[in-house]
Formats: sequence, C-alpha cells, structure tokens
Amino acid sequence: MHIKKEHTESRNTRTMEETFREYISGYNSKYFWTTNAIPNLGEARGKIVFLDDFANGQVGINYSDAEIADHSNILALKPSEINAKWDSIRNHLNDASEDRSNRMFLTFTSGSGKRIFGYEVADRINSKLMEFIDSNPGKKKWGTVVMDFPGGTLVEKILMSNG
Repeated sequence: MHIKKEHTESRNTRTMEETFREYISGYNSKYFWTTNAIPNLGEARGKIVFLDDFANGQVGINYSDAEIADHSNILALKPSEINAKWDSIRNHLNDASEDRSNRMFLTFTSGSGKRIFGYEVADRINSKLMEFIDSNPGKKKWGTVVMDFPGGTLVEKILMSNG
C-alpha cells in the first residue's frame, strides 16, 4: 500500500506519521509490514506492506528508494503506444531480474488515458507479460509487478517464478 501526503500539515496538531502510527496501533501488528526492510514473499504473505512516501522509510519501505517503472499515461491504443509501454515493462523486469542488490523494483503494467480505460491496456499488455514470463523460465526475480485485471493464471506464473 503506497501511502503519501496529499495535504499540508499546517494547523494540524500532529504530523502525518504520528496520525498514521496511531491508526495502525489499534490493530494487531501481524497484519502489517512496517519496517523499511524488503520482505520476501513468505514474510509479506497475509500482510499489508506499506510503501512509505511521507516519513522517509520510518513506517514502511521508503518509496523514494524503489526502482520504479510507471509509464502509465497512454495517449492512444495504437501499437506504438502499447509497444512503448511494453518496452518499459520488459526492460524494467529484466533489470529487476539481473539486479543483485536488495532494492525494491516496482513495475506498473497498468495504464490509462483520456477515453482509454485500464482494462483496454490490460488486454494488450497482460498477454505480452504472460509470454515474457513463459519465455524466461530461468529468471527468478521480477520484483513487485502491479497489474490491472491480471487473471489467475498470470498471477500464478509470476508467483511461481519469483524467487
């Protein structure tokens, strides 16, 4: 869950971090990943992993430290636009697979634009992603892949291949 400030803290009695911590303190901490360490899939299972974009990694993974590919603004459903989006995704997934550091990689496969809906982009991108995963069986690290309308088969393929 990406959490960021969308307001100013002027005339407030506490910071956003203080407010956020109070809200989550009422729940069992087993439901949240609140450290800035990047969890593996087993550690994250059943938890909300916070991407902290307001407290410099004090209440989750520091969002500004992540490697992010988010070519989300699609101007038209032309092959050139979809191919540019796909190239960004493919290159970022390859970078994630080859990276040996402990950086978080976030790859957004979703997209939309004026009179272009997420499901239309997903129809074009998800099949390319499925083929890509199938054609790269030896790669084990994709990072976090954020998708619209992925379907169970695609999710399972990514989970099974992500080491």
